[in-house]
Amino acid sequence: MCLICAAEKANHYRRGSHPDEYAARRKATYGRNRDTYRRYRLKVNFGISLEEYTAMLERQNGLCAICGEPEKGAMRGRPIELAVDHDHETGAVRQLLCGNCNKGLGNFQDSPELLTLAALYLSTHRVSQKEAPPLS
Repeated sequence: MCLICAAEKANHYRRGSHPDEYAARRKATYGRNRDTYRRYRLKVNFGISLEEYTAMLERQNGLCAICGEPEKGAMRGRPIELAVDHDHETGAVRQLLCGNCNKGLGNFQDSPELLTLAALYLSTHRVSQKEAPPLS
């Protein structure tokens, strides 16, 4: 069977006549091989092993390198792991961040200049509760 035909057959199976069966089997396989998937994702995406990730997590006491808080998010009832922060230009791994800090850096395009401008903006517009006009 050629690759195109094999892909069409697999897509038909997933989306066609047996989507529930396929989803259940995939979930069971993932559950049995969770560490294998984690190891693969860390190695492929960031070039680090699960042991290196665990060592980083221990050095940071399980806390975000920026805000010093643990990850608060959850997915399907399970806590989310801290994200591996990396330089998008060089691929170098930096540290582990919570989802909010990781997304924040991404939204500012990992630019120290933009982050400095944002901090200056916030400092300039910081008003105490007593001085703030009502929000009517």
